[in-house]
Parts: sequence; C-alpha cells; structure tokens
Amino acid sequence: MVVVPDIRFEDLKTSTLTMMVYSNINIDLKRMYDYLPIYEVDVPLTKKKHYPDVRKIVAPYGSIISLRYIDDFRGVISKPDVIVKRDLRDKLYRKEQFTSNDMDTIRSYGRKELKKHRKNHTHDTAEHTDDDLYEIGVKYLTSVQHFRNQVTCIVTLANNKKVNIMVFNNSYKIVGCRSEKQAEECIMILWEAYIRNFPSMWTKLDTNPPRFVFEKVMINIGFKLGFHIVRSAFNEILNDTKYRNVVHISKFVSTGTTSVNTKFYPVHPADFAYYCLEYPKWEDTVQPTFIRLTANPYQGKSRPKKEKDTTVLSFYSSKIIMSGRYMKSLRDVFLFLMRVIRDNKDVVAERLVSTDVPFVM
Repeated sequence: MVVVPDIRFEDLKTSTLTMMVYSNINIDLKRMYDYLPIYEVDVPLTKKKHYPDVRKIVAPYGSIISLRYIDDFRGVISKPDVIVKRDLRDKLYRKEQFTSNDMDTIRSYGRKELKKHRKNHTHDTAEHTDDDLYEIGVKYLTSVQHFRNQVTCIVTLANNKKVNIMVFNNSYKIVGCRSEKQAEECIMILWEAYIRNFPSMWTKLDTNPPRFVFEKVMINIGFKLGFHIVRSAFNEILNDTKYRNVVHISKFVSTGTTSVNTKFYPVHPADFAYYCLEYPKWEDTVQPTFIRLTANPYQGKSRPKKEKDTTVLSFYSSKIIMSGRYMKSLRDVFLFLMRVIRDNKDVVAERLVSTDVPFVM
C-alpha cells in the first residue's frame, strides 16, 4: 500500500534564494573594483579540473575573497577560463601567433559550440575538420558578451558560507543565500564595512538616508515523496482540463528529460510589499531599521515585466523541486500537488522506497 507522507509546507526549508536589492546609492564600479580590500587566502583546487574550490576556502566572517570586473580579477580567480578566453581574444585582436596549445583550446570551444548547435539541430550530422572547429571557436571568442556595468564579489558569511553578489550602479543581485537574513547580512557587510568608507566611490541619488530595498526574484524549495513517481502518468493527470485554471502547461518527454516540467500560473499577492533596510543617518554607524514600502522608488522606469510562472520539476526518484517568486504561490502549488498526488496515489506512485522527509537541496 502506498503511503503519501504528511508533509507540512511550513516545515520545508528554502534551498536557495535569489534576491535583488535596490538602493539610493550610486556606485562607481571601476573604483569599487580598484579600492575594496581583498582578504588573501590559500586556494584549494577541485580534483578534476583543478579549478578554485570556493566552498572549501577558509576566510573570516565579512571578508571579500574575490572581485571581478569585466575580465579582470582581484583575489581568487573564481573562473580561470575567463582569463584564458580574455588572453586568447587579446592575441586574436593583436594578430599574434597562436601556440599549438592555443589552437587546441580554441578548437575545444568550437567543439562545445557545435555540440550545443546539434542538440537543437539533430539533422546536422556533417563532419567538421580541425579548421572548421577553429573557425567556430574564433567566432565564439569574438561574440562573448561582457558585463561592463557589473562587479562580482564573493563575501564570506558565518560557517564559512560564500555568497556571490553582483553589484550594479544602484542595485545588487545576491545569489546562493539560504534566507532573507543572509541577504540582509551581505548588504550590511558591503555598506558598513566597505562602501561607506570610500566616499569617492559613491554618490547619493536623493536626500533620504541610505536605503536598500529588497525584492525576492526566485525561491527554490525541494522535498521528497518517499516513492518512485510514474512521470508519464503524473504528467497526464496534470494536463487534465479540470486543472487548466491552475496549470499553465506540463511537459514530459521520456527520451529527452528526467523530470516532469510543470508551469503554474503566478498569483501576485494582494498584500505584497517591499521591505527596506534604512540607516537613520548618512554619517553615523547606527543600527539600521526596517520599513515597509508599497512601491520601489529605486527600481527605475523600465517596462513592466510579465509575472513568471511557478515551476515544478518532478523526478522519478520522488524528488520534487519548486521554484517561484512568491512564497504564497509556492505554498498554494505545494498544497495543490499534494492533493492531486493523494487523489491519484495508486497511479502516480510506482512503489514505496522511503518515508524520509522532507528533502532539502
């Protein structure tokens, strides 16, 4: 007999959170890259590719271990391939002679690009010579886009947790944090310990004290059901017309994907508000406070973006991963899924494997 575990949404933990933060402080990114102090560390390498293993780097709380601006790094070079591509591109523009290793590297880029192309164009089975691969690799190198309005920094939090922060002129994108508190910590560290100490690095956009407006853009939550999922049957159930007001679309291709990919219509919460970290004064180091805002005054006047669907990936192993912008939407989708699974457990469940719940990525 199949037993559907009694999982409460409130017991599930956020696996990763992506947060945008908008501010009334405009930053000179080149000066930020040049001025911010870097904590020098010993860099362990991964076993396979011998790349920096950032997760294993030991650094004190609040330290910045890496800064990247365009193709330049200070501190840990978190993506060595960026440097390789930059140097090859410079050689290409200066019309310098490539070494045999350079040629092999460029061909490897061509090989990767060809593989990507054939994934979407399965009819293309033509043979390609080394010269062809070289030309494809050169085209790739010269078409790589650079973010000139961004500095990427890696900040260390408690328990040696590393968080990537992409800094734009008056906004920040925080990737890889587990909670809102961690995102708040990142901003407080950057402002209090670093940016505010370099007045030539930033300017005020208004007369308000320093403000940082937080907006969640992606929440990922995972859990396990405890039994193998018959994905084709689950996909068919989710595509039933009686659910068309809830389910936007559900797809499963047994030969091409490992999960049922289901999109749910997003629902903008009626009580949605931004929360803003505000420092009482510009000059003094005073404990900041939080205020609620119904609008974001620092987001700019870009064209309104369409709300993104809430996405659910359902795997054969019993793992389900939900991704969306609003916690309320994720909760509604979770309750809907559990109800559908309970009502159709004899069709959806292949066999009992484990009742260990919840799963956290």
